[in-house]
Amino acid sequence: MKSTLLAGACALVLLSACSAVQAPPPVVPPAPDFNAMQNSLFQETKRLANLVGNGSLSRVEAADQLNARRLAMIGPHPVDDEVFRTYRLLSVQVQQNKITQDKLRITLMNKLDAVRKGYALLDPKPVKPPVFTNMLLQIYDRPPL
Repeated sequence: MKSTLLAGACALVLLSACSAVQAPPPVVPPAPDFNAMQNSLFQETKRLANLVGNGSLSRVEAADQLNARRLAMIGPHPVDDEVFRTYRLLSVQVQQNKITQDKLRITLMNKLDAVRKGYALLDPKPVKPPVFTNMLLQIYDRPPL
């Protein structure tokens, strides 16, 4: 009987010691800095534009590299995916001399205006902002979505 009481007392001491030790609070990763991502994408755009300018890359190759960087950095995004498809299609048409650079700019700005209207109606908005789209808006001196 004494050994049972002693074992029970030891178990209580051990259990109370275990409950006194608290697990550390979970580490919450910092929120992504979407402005920094947009700036990084903008810098990559300028770098690729220089390579297109000196003939090292075609427009479409540069667009594809920019998209690969976007997807690696931010991941897919429904708004950005749609805007990129338009951007790439227009880049192909310019490269094939089917449209001018000016026509690309006008068409892309119209697409961005249409996206802005649709995005305003989107409820709920995606958690991640459309970084690629906002970068293009920045290039065309327009406010972000």
